[in-house]
Amino acid sequence: MKKSLMALATSLTITAACSKKDNPIKLSKEFLLGKWNLTFSSFKKTVNTTVETDTIYKNLAGNYYDFKANDTVYSLIMGDYDTAYYSIGKSLTGEDQISFTHIGDAKADILNIIQISKNQFTIYQKTSNASPGSNVTYEIKNILSR
Repeated sequence: MKKSLMALATSLTITAACSKKDNPIKLSKEFLLGKWNLTFSSFKKTVNTTVETDTIYKNLAGNYYDFKANDTVYSLIMGDYDTAYYSIGKSLTGEDQISFTHIGDAKADILNIIQISKNQFTIYQKTSNASPGSNVTYEIKNILSR
């Protein structure tokens, strides 16, 4: 009897541990709410096949995004304060996304969530502007942490 209770307790412990591990963080408004510190930011500009700009910022103390329940996000990025509206959704391929629309703008900036954990997430955007004889690609990656 003692052995079977021990086996049952061990089995329940293993099941609980596995279910926690298999339960990934889901992007939701509740998850985003509050202040997130910008801890890493990179920007890359490529024209045709030539990288013209490749800038990485680390140790960004004081830079943040503050997500509010009214779908507004306040930010301080490298000395510039900004206010935008945000929404969350999925891409056509099922990737989590955050859309930012600056007040007065009709077009939203859509960034993919490429990594998410309890206290950190990474947003990424890659856009291209092709014109005859020139293809310009921009890549942005930001890591936000609590």
